[in-house]
Amino acid sequence: MGELITNNCKKSYMWKKFQFSKGLRLYQNEIIPMTWTTSGGRGGNKRQIELEYHNPLHYFRIYLNFGYFFHYLPFRLKRVKGTKFYMIKTSRLHKVTCFIIHIMSAIRFFISIRKNLHSHRESNPSPVLYFEICRTVLTATYMTVFKWTFWTKEKLFCTIVNDLATIHFSADALTYCSKRVRVTTLATWICILYSVIPICNVFLGAEVINVKHWKFTQLLESYAGKARYTFFVQGTSDPFPITGFDLATYFLVPIYVVMNFFYFLGGHYFDLSVLMGALTLRHLAMVFADTVQSHSDPYFSATILKEYSILKEFSMKINSAISGVAFCFVVEAFPYYATHFDDILTLDDWYDRFRYLFYVVNFIMILVVASDTIVKVDSLKLWLAKDNNSLSVSTTKAVVLINELQNCPVGLKPGGILTITYGFIGTMVSVVVTYAVIILQFNFASSHSCPTSPNSVDC
Repeated sequence: MGELITNNCKKSYMWKKFQFSKGLRLYQNEIIPMTWTTSGGRGGNKRQIELEYHNPLHYFRIYLNFGYFFHYLPFRLKRVKGTKFYMIKTSRLHKVTCFIIHIMSAIRFFISIRKNLHSHRESNPSPVLYFEICRTVLTATYMTVFKWTFWTKEKLFCTIVNDLATIHFSADALTYCSKRVRVTTLATWICILYSVIPICNVFLGAEVINVKHWKFTQLLESYAGKARYTFFVQGTSDPFPITGFDLATYFLVPIYVVMNFFYFLGGHYFDLSVLMGALTLRHLAMVFADTVQSHSDPYFSATILKEYSILKEFSMKINSAISGVAFCFVVEAFPYYATHFDDILTLDDWYDRFRYLFYVVNFIMILVVASDTIVKVDSLKLWLAKDNNSLSVSTTKAVVLINELQNCPVGLKPGGILTITYGFIGTMVSVVVTYAVIILQFNFASSHSCPTSPNSVDC
C-alpha cells in the first residue's frame, strides 16, 4: 500500500505513494486524507479521521463562505474536487445582488452623515458633535475601502488560501491536526456570532428605540419615521404614527429594515475581516515559535531561516490584502471611543450596553491577537541569542535578520505605515483617554451653562 509513516506522532500523514485497495487511484508525492475503520466488516463502527500533513488555516475561507451566504461578499472559495486547492466561486446574478446590497448599505451609512449634519444646523455645535461627524465620515470611508478590497482582490485571497493549504512547517504533526480542528470550529463560531448580532439589532430596534420598553407598534412607527426621513418623505426622523400609514410607507419600511440589517452586518464584517487576518498571522507565528523551540540545535539553522522566510511571505500577502481595511479599523476607533468612553456606565438601555461591551471586547481582542504575533515571532531573537546558534548563521544573515525583526517585524500592518504591538495599544489607549477627558469636560460645561434645555437653540 505504499510507504506509511507509523511513528508515534507522525502516524497522521503519508508520503510518496499510496494506492487505494478498491479505486486503484495512485497518488504520487502527495499527502492524502485517509479513512480509518475501527472494526472490520460492513456495519461496524466507523470513524473518519482526516489525516493531512498540511494545515489549511480556514479563517478566510469560512469568513468568505458566510459573507457569500448573506450576499455581502461577491465571491467565496470552493475546493477543487480531488485536490486540496480552492477556486473562486461566484456568479453574475450573485454579483448583481451583492452590488445592490452594497448600494443599499452605503445609502444607510450616508444617511447617518446627513442626520449628524442636520443636528449640527439645529443646535449650537459642540466638540462632541464634531467627533460624531468625523466618526461617521470615517465609517463611510471604512465601508468604501472594505468593499473595494473584496471586489478587486479576490484572486489574492484565493492565492492566500491555496498557499495556506500547502504550507509546510516542521512542527509536530499531531499539533497540526488538533489545531486544524480548533481553527475550523473557532472560525465558524466567530462568524456565527458576528452574523447573529446584526439580526438581533434589527428585531430589537437597536439605535431606533429603547429595547428596555420594546413594543412592536413602537418599533414599527420608529422604522416608519426613519424610512420616510431616509427617502425624503418627511424632514425629521421622528416616529410616524401607525394610523397614518399609506401605501408609500408600507413600501418603504421593509426596504429600510433590509438596509438597516446590512448596515449592521457590514459594520460587523468589516471588523471580522481584520480579526480573521490577525488570527491567521498569529496561528502561523505560533507554529513557527513551536518550530524554533523544538529545533534549538544549531544544526537546524537553515530550516528555521527557511521557515521564517515563509512566514514573512505570508505576512506580506495578508497585509497586502487587508492592510487598508485594518488602517480604517484603527483610525475609525479613535473618535468612536473618545465620544462613547463612558457609555457602559451611562446608557439606560441594557441592549445598548451589551453592544458597546461587545464592540470594546472585539476591538481589544483584535489588537491583542495582532500584538501577540510579534511576541511569538520574537522567539527567533532568543534562538539567535544562544552562542552556538548565532555561530551557525553567517554574519550577513544575522545582521539582516536582526534588522528585520527590529524594524520590520512580522505582524499586522494597518496601511503599511505601522505595526500593531502591545506598545501601540498603550499609545492608543492614552490618546483615546485624553480626548475622552476633553469631551467630558465640554459636556460638563455645556450642561451647566444651559440647565433648562441643553439642546435648545438659545443655549
